[in-house]
Amino acid sequence: MGLGTFRFILATIVALSHLWANMISGPAAFAVWGFYLISGYLMAFVLHHHYGFAKKNLILFFKNRLIRIYPGYYFSLFLGLITYYLMRINHLDLASLNPEFGFPNSGASYLFNATLFPWFKTNQLLVPVSIALGLEVGFYMLAPFISYKKIIAVIVLLITGLVNYQFNIIESTFTERYSGFWCALFAFTLGIIFYFYKNRLSYFKNARLSIFLWAMQFNIVLVNLIVPWDWGLYLSLLFTLFALNSLCDLPKNKVDLLLGDMSYLVYLLHTTVGYLILIYIPALKIRDFYYFCVAYTITLLISFIFVFFLERPLRNSLKMN
Repeated sequence: MGLGTFRFILATIVALSHLWANMISGPAAFAVWGFYLISGYLMAFVLHHHYGFAKKNLILFFKNRLIRIYPGYYFSLFLGLITYYLMRINHLDLASLNPEFGFPNSGASYLFNATLFPWFKTNQLLVPVSIALGLEVGFYMLAPFISYKKIIAVIVLLITGLVNYQFNIIESTFTERYSGFWCALFAFTLGIIFYFYKNRLSYFKNARLSIFLWAMQFNIVLVNLIVPWDWGLYLSLLFTLFALNSLCDLPKNKVDLLLGDMSYLVYLLHTTVGYLILIYIPALKIRDFYYFCVAYTITLLISFIFVFFLERPLRNSLKMN
């Protein structure tokens, strides 16, 4: 298993949480913050090893981030728009899978849906899971600054850690901490910190053990349901860090690379596909296991087709060295 496969597993956990009623709460939040941590490491790595920090290189870095993020997002946005109108025509509950699914109702809503810029606040999303993606877009904008020097990353980590702490790490503040830009930046910055200290952690690698321990968080949640909403979110970063350290240098094969690319579309599309199932296969009971299996299988198929036949050719034709 490589890092791409691990990212695919994280996306699958998020899909399980939204599409299957019996999925326990908590691991999906761990997965999203895990994405932030992994992204922080990857951005620091490519900035130091492929781009550098000269002005022309940073322009290239941002252009390639645009190519990576927006084709898949705009495809998901277009599908979400169609799904929204189909749901309205069929008089189905828009909030049945995600209460944030809806048509933009303000200038900020339109701007966020169009740009993913996180300073446009909204809870009306045509891609229901895109708030987290918007945060990541904001993190990418700060990545060159935070990644430039280790001391900067350490300072940002301390500041964002204090921002989290000032909320009090209790259940009632979970939403603000989980989805707040400056709170979630803590996870992204921790990934950047890992880049600077990775060589010192070379003795702490064990791919199978790290995945096993990450999965064991599920048992912790089952024993104490309050855990995900307080310190569990931060504890999960340590398990993700162990997995990242164990997997990041493993050889990448074609399957791992494909699963890594598909993970992004699986994350973006699974809820929208779930809504389409409600429209076209009404015999399936919403959020039971069979419903999840059908929705997830269709999501995988669409993701594979998009990545293999559209995204990769487009990325190769537009990507700048």
